Amino acid sequence: MDDLSVLDKISADLDAKVRELENSIIFLNANIDQSDKQRSELSLSVIKIKKQLQKDYPEYGAVKFKIDNVDNEREKIKILKEETINHQNSLRKDIDYLNNEVKKIDNLFGIFNTLHINESNKEAILTEDEKISLHHQPTKFYDDWYTQYDNAKRKHDSKKNELAVQINRIENYINLNNNLPLNFKNDLVNFLIKIRNFDYEQAIQSIQNYNNWAQYNIEEKNEQKKKADDAVNFWVERTSRRVLEICSCINDLEKKMKIRNWNDIIFPLVKIEKSKPLPQNVDDFRFQVKQFCIDMIEKIIDKNLDVNNLTAKQLSKHINISNIVLYVLGEYPKLKIYIPTIEGPLLRGEPNDSYYKEWEVINNGSSTSSTKSGGQTLMAQFIVLSMLMRQRADDCSWLFLVSDNPFGTMSAPELVEAVFSLLELLKIQWLVVGPPITNVNITSMFNTVYQMDVLPDNNGSKLIKLLEKKNRKFLQYINILKPKHNKV
Repeated sequence: MDDLSVLDKISADLDAKVRELENSIIFLNANIDQSDKQRSELSLSVIKIKKQLQKDYPEYGAVKFKIDNVDNEREKIKILKEETINHQNSLRKDIDYLNNEVKKIDNLFGIFNTLHINESNKEAILTEDEKISLHHQPTKFYDDWYTQYDNAKRKHDSKKNELAVQINRIENYINLNNNLPLNFKNDLVNFLIKIRNFDYEQAIQSIQNYNNWAQYNIEEKNEQKKKADDAVNFWVERTSRRVLEICSCINDLEKKMKIRNWNDIIFPLVKIEKSKPLPQNVDDFRFQVKQFCIDMIEKIIDKNLDVNNLTAKQLSKHINISNIVLYVLGEYPKLKIYIPTIEGPLLRGEPNDSYYKEWEVINNGSSTSSTKSGGQTLMAQFIVLSMLMRQRADDCSWLFLVSDNPFGTMSAPELVEAVFSLLELLKIQWLVVGPPITNVNITSMFNTVYQMDVLPDNNGSKLIKLLEKKNRKFLQYINILKPKHNKV
């Protein structure tokens, strides 16, 4: 029994040692793996360093040295580094010294330029007298040379001061002159600032060159300005004549639209209300047209539009005859049209302001007046249409107007009477197409009346017209303006 216990204990101890050995083996394997990983990383680092060395020092490449004593080698490198730093400091001092020498040389060149000493390949050889003077009296020779140098320097300083005074005078004149363009002022002031550091002759030459350039540009601008003024004056002259023509047409329209009625009274069909009399001469308003042109040019330029590529459509937004007439007159004349009343004053009475209404009020009404009836509005439109037709005609020949059933809207006797008076006055032959008109007061005013109808035919239908009334043109006709012809 005791032996079995001992064996069990020994077996347990062996098991514990086996487990301990297994753990040791696992730990060693882990260490081995870690070492392999470090070895791999070191290999990659060596390869990377080798490539970098080959790149940085291609003439040497990556060289492997066997160093027995690292500390001694480190000390050698430290000493070599200190020597390199000392050498760099020494080179830096040499560079500073050379820079100072270069500055001295530049100063000498500046002095040479100041004294107008030009370089020459020839050696400056003293004359025999100068050699003797230099040999026997070196101090006096130096004093004489210094005196010449001092006089030259004083003369140079005097010219420099004179140049500064002249530049200041020119600059003050430029700043006080308000007629010069701002961009031209700035360029000229900048130019004067630059030449302050020039020597006297170079500055004078620069000013002369600038003056020649400025004169050329002024002449060029004056020439361009003259061309522009000529173009503006040409446009102003043509436009002024056009405005005068429109004003004359307005007056002419008003004069033409008058009839002499049965009582031998001049009765106007239209009146043109003007805030002031229309101009009779181009000289009365030519300056206004020119000012309009100049204002429009400045307006277009202020909008930064490409002036050279403006289209006619773009220009028409700013410049058109309506805007020009409005600019000259201040406001448009108001067209007032005769609106017939039931009393029929057109052929029997005298004109009165209450008979006339503004064109805008007739069509659109106003705050104090409503629009007119359909017949009155149509009557006003007939007057305007006939007036424009006659104005556009080149001579006094008869004109022709076709209407589609106007009497459906306009059948009042005073309106019909006014329309026939108007058309006869303006020599307009009137053709009316409409349904059968039973009003004898209307049909009696026409020289010729046809009754038309559409009847069926073998091929479809055809237009049939039947003459109901006929008078030979120019031999027998009705004249409504004469009372004896106004009998039905």
